[in-house]
Amino acid sequence: MKILKVRQKIETLLDFLLSWQQCYSWFEELSTGGSTMEERNTTAQQQCKMVAPLSTCTREEQRSVIRFLSTVGVKPTEIHRRMEVQYGDACLSLQQVYEWTRKFLNGVSSVADSPRPGQAHRVVTSEAIAAVEAIVRDNRRVTVQTSGYE
Repeated sequence: MKILKVRQKIETLLDFLLSWQQCYSWFEELSTGGSTMEERNTTAQQQCKMVAPLSTCTREEQRSVIRFLSTVGVKPTEIHRRMEVQYGDACLSLQQVYEWTRKFLNGVSSVADSPRPGQAHRVVTSEAIAAVEAIVRDNRRVTVQTSGYE
């Protein structure tokens, strides 16, 4: 089941990257044409508009697009402009696009968030729940301080 979900996500991401690659080639073709900038932007938006709405995409997917386009040499402002066409209100901010472009050009390869300092995540398992219930059944006046699980 997990493998199927991962495979579906990978296929979706590959389709997405292929469509961005097509958009990139369309933008290059448009930049060599003799039309005005407004005409080129309108035509590019019409050609690059994807069939499925991308308003439900993850940040990691958007960072993958930033990584792909920045390695091709696209400027952060252009990346953000293109992403706004596709993602609309769900698009990362221009500042975030600049930040992730800088990270990728400096050698970062992961699109995931780095771990943040703070309280560690605790895992609640059925064994832990059973152990706590047993302690409480033995002594109903037990506190967190006296139990040693602080």
